[in-house]
Amino acid sequence: MRANARLVVGAALAVAVGVVVLLLLFQAGRPAPEPMPAFADGMAVRATYAPRSYLFGDQMRARLEILVDRDVFDPGKIDVDARFAPFKVVGGGPRRERRDFTDLTRLRYEYVLECLTIDCVPESTERPIQFPPAVVSHDKIAIEQASWPGFPIVARVRESSITAVPGSDWRASPVVRPAEYRLHPALLVGLLGACGVVLLAISALFAVMGSTGLSRRWRRLRLTPLERALAGLERANARGHEHDQRLALDRLADELRTRGAGDLAVTARRLAWAEDVPAVERTEPLSDGVRELLHGRTNGRP
Repeated sequence: MRANARLVVGAALAVAVGVVVLLLLFQAGRPAPEPMPAFADGMAVRATYAPRSYLFGDQMRARLEILVDRDVFDPGKIDVDARFAPFKVVGGGPRRERRDFTDLTRLRYEYVLECLTIDCVPESTERPIQFPPAVVSHDKIAIEQASWPGFPIVARVRESSITAVPGSDWRASPVVRPAEYRLHPALLVGLLGACGVVLLAISALFAVMGSTGLSRRWRRLRLTPLERALAGLERANARGHEHDQRLALDRLADELRTRGAGDLAVTARRLAWAEDVPAVERTEPLSDGVRELLHGRTNGRP
């Protein structure tokens, strides 16, 4: 029962350690909140692009971030009116994210833009583009305006490259398209972490089981020769094999003689080679005498 309790405790500790490691792993992977400008009227806005220049046919991302003081405004009543002509918003609308802090809320609107019309083809090297400001409203009342920075639409090929060696002055987009995964990285990390917890628990179980067996062997090694001979007799009696019982009694007689307990040794030798089977009820008085000898309560007489 004690060994089973040790196994359960060891497995529970292993699982607890694995869960803590997994939580720390996910905590370390969270992005830190981006700083926002200070504000005094309960709201701050910021408009950015990625990339800062545009090549015809590519996509770009426009991001609008709003920091709201919940004591002044209700984030649920915030609306944004953003116009990007001649560009169009891909995907039907912006992707909206909300993150609450102690008394502030950060709202993030991300638009995926592209323009495949003649209005976005630069006539020469580049064409400047300036979107109108985005209007931020609270409960249908305009509160703030976010000015988008201007950017150029850059031609992929310069006029001089048309008559030059093909490919000598081509331009490539600096934007790297987002990677696609057969299995989402967060899910993969979770599965690997769970497998690690299971392996850690199994290792702890084997370690506890191995230490239990080792402690048993260590206890056997610490026994004196007389104690080992008595334990061998008790094991033979438990199995009920006559041959093993006689051998165990004979060995016990040798150890008792070495110990100087002559009377007990004669009794053990007589039982070992008696005509009748040395049953347990016949050897119990001898075993009791040996235990008393081991505890110093007898001089070796049965």
